[in-house]
Amino acid sequence: MCISLPDRKPNSAASALLLIGLCSWGLAAQDVPPDSGQNSERWSVHAQATGIAQTHGSFTSPYSGVNSLQAKRETRVSLTTTLFLGLKLRKGLELYANPEVSAGKGFSGVTGIAGFPNGEIARVTSATPKVYLARAFIRQTWNLGGSSEQIAGAQNQLAGDQPTS
Repeated sequence: MCISLPDRKPNSAASALLLIGLCSWGLAAQDVPPDSGQNSERWSVHAQATGIAQTHGSFTSPYSGVNSLQAKRETRVSLTTTLFLGLKLRKGLELYANPEVSAGKGFSGVTGIAGFPNGEIARVTSATPKVYLARAFIRQTWNLGGSSEQIAGAQNQLAGDQPTS
């Protein structure tokens, strides 16, 4: 049984993450039958961090303006960190949530030519670290008959037996 926060919409990453956490905690309290596989996971936590540092020296530019790459020397850094959280609610039903933290700044305010040298910067909205929920989903798998195979645990994937059909 999931509860909802009264008079509050999950419009921020923190409240959405709290709501998902409360729901998964309530469901996790129920008995979950183990898989038949020896290497079955009930939950998993993985993390990934991407840091990009870039710089360019000063140069002479025949063009300049608000949306131009600045001719003065610039050094910028961006950082994105993602948690990959997975929880098996019962056999065949899994809950995943991926909160992220990002911070950084692109060349010249990420306009003009500065938008493409760092593809990660498009996800970063501020030099101040921001927390948001990148994705959350539920995966339901039904066995339609046939054999199963052992899959390894990874980001957004719990280890265990997986039906082939």
